[in-house]
Amino acid sequence: MRRSIIYSLLFLGSIFTSCNNFGGSEFDQSEIEQMQIETHIDYLSDLFAAEYGLGDDFDFRQVEGYQITEETGIHILPIPSPFPQPDTIINATVGDTLLIDYIGSTLDGVIFDQSTDISGPFEMVVGATDVIPGWTEVFRGELPVGGSTIYLFPSATGYGVTGRLPEIKSNAILQFEVTIDSVNFKAPI
Repeated sequence: MRRSIIYSLLFLGSIFTSCNNFGGSEFDQSEIEQMQIETHIDYLSDLFAAEYGLGDDFDFRQVEGYQITEETGIHILPIPSPFPQPDTIINATVGDTLLIDYIGSTLDGVIFDQSTDISGPFEMVVGATDVIPGWTEVFRGELPVGGSTIYLFPSATGYGVTGRLPEIKSNAILQFEVTIDSVNFKAPI
């Protein structure tokens, strides 16, 4: 029952977020988005618990490695056992190249991009600016190679107020399920 109320609030929040102005609401856009992300994490936790027998009390926020970035509030949710776990943790620095398999979707489940659409893993140079700001922020430093992670990006770290129509509306929160397949470290200078 508690979760169905939360899901209803998530739906209502998505309606409110699509509006440009709340007319004096006490919440700003980032606060509303963080509430929607928290609700979506509850939804994902329930979904994974039911689909994969992880127990009624499963919560992504309790999984080792869960974090929220300080800079922009991106939520990082490592996908736990029984799914494949990372083979290793690497320290990616500017200039290293990551091979990434991913599926990008909006919170309402619309898939707008995936690496299989580009014939295999996406090649990203760490520090690149030709990707959304959220990718530049999270794909550096300590990263798992192998295993999967879900990233929830507030709109400012995605396509912001402009969106990317028709799939991504203004102020859309984005979800990426990501597996880093390999890393090619830049040659030392």
